[in-house]
Formats: sequence, structure tokens, C-alpha cells
Amino acid sequence: MAVATAPPAAQTLTCKRLSDGRAEDYRHSDASRCAAVLGALGFPISTSKAWLDEEGVERVTYHHGSLSLDPQRPGLTNAKDLVNLWRSGKMEAADPYHPFLDGLRAIDILQAIERWIVTGQAHRLQLAISNRFELVPGLDRAVPSRGVIATRHMHRAVALCLLGYDLLRIESPAAGSYTFSFLQRSLGVGMADTAESLIGRHRDGKLSPIHVFCHAFDVAETWHRLMRLCADEMVKLYMKSKKTHRHATYYADTSKEIEDRSHRFLSGRFL
Repeated sequence: MAVATAPPAAQTLTCKRLSDGRAEDYRHSDASRCAAVLGALGFPISTSKAWLDEEGVERVTYHHGSLSLDPQRPGLTNAKDLVNLWRSGKMEAADPYHPFLDGLRAIDILQAIERWIVTGQAHRLQLAISNRFELVPGLDRAVPSRGVIATRHMHRAVALCLLGYDLLRIESPAAGSYTFSFLQRSLGVGMADTAESLIGRHRDGKLSPIHVFCHAFDVAETWHRLMRLCADEMVKLYMKSKKTHRHATYYADTSKEIEDRSHRFLSGRFL
């Protein structure tokens, strides 16, 4: 599922304030991770971003619908309950293969791949639970001459890693373009599909929409769409006067007249 339109009856997830008073980076926040997974599960998502000008804090709030619109997942509970079950640890105890948890694992893998690209530090697969894997820092390995498949699609690379197909190498044949080389066989137990088979069936639309591969792909895609939405979001400036205890909010590209009116209001003068 892709990022949907703004929900009619929105609940919210907001990047929390850290101990030093600043907001956590939305690119690495639990709020963003949860929003991306909810979006992939069919919950409508929209974003709003504000700068608290006095403190230099940038905060992102995600607005999401309470119910999934995905007909393939009729049994999903309320979005707020899903997030609370995850935060409490009850979800992992009751169902460690819940699609919400698989979605969070997919985002962790995506971010590990992006770190690999930026730092050059090779990574390796590590078992999270049976037939689910995570990507952690490791040593460079030789790419064998046989039994290897390459893909240029990062989101498919995320899905393969989650299911135990070992990512051996990331190459960049051109700026902004990457090739991901995988072992054909999964490290998981009883995984009969080759990496090439999964890629082909996904490309041809022959996998079930709720297959773990499809879900991981959708979550990674939704994550990147949300990050673009956040980056492109019209920034709001939030001003607070310590003397008058007044507040004003306006868009960063607003007219000089509106900006001046806001400052006069904050100072206690008439508009």
C-alpha cells in the first residue's frame, strides 16, 4: 500500500522532544517508523511539519486514520491499539510474525542498507526470529561466481534481506544508482524459493499482496515516500513570546506583512 490521502478522522504520531529540548530527527524516530508501517498496512497517512523558531526545533506530526482501508487485511485492529501493543511488548509476545513487526524490521534493514551505502561498512544478516533476519555491521565477503543474483531495486533488496537472502555487496555503477548482489538461497529454514524466483514473481504480480516479501517492499517504499513528504512539507514557524505569553504560527514563505503582524502581536501591540 502507498501513502494515502489525509484521513477524515485523524489520530496522530509526533516526533518526541528529547531531554535537551530538541525534537528527535524524524528520519530516525519511532513516530516515522510506525507511520510508514501503518501506511503500508492501508491506514491513510498525511504529515505536517513545524519549526519551533525560538528553540530551533523541527517537529513532524503524522496524521493517520484509525482503520485500515486495505481489503486484504480485514482483521487489523485500530491503529492506535497496534502502536500501543507494539510499545508495550505485548504484540511481540503474542505474535512475533505480526505484519506490524515485520514492517519495523524492514525499515531497520532499509536504514542499514543506507548506512552501508554512505559509510562503505559492509553488513551481514543476523537471525532475529526463525525465518526473519536483520542486517548488522559485518566483514566484506567474496562474491561467489555462481549462485548469485543482482537487483537494482533497493526495496526488493530490503525484502530479500528480511527473508534471509544474504546481501553480499552493494555497487554503484553510476551516481545515485546501486546494484545489490545476493545469494540465491535463503539462510532461513525451509525457504524453497530462490531470490531470483521471488524477484520475478513480485515483478510479475504473482505474489499475494500480503506475502512477507510484498509487505516489506511496500513498507520500504512507503518509508521513502513519507520522508519525501516530510522534506517537501511547507514549514510552519512557531513563535512564542516570553513576555506576553502569546503564540503565533505562520508559514516560512509568508509575506512580510504577515510576518510583521505576527511580531506586533507577540509584543502585545495591536495588529
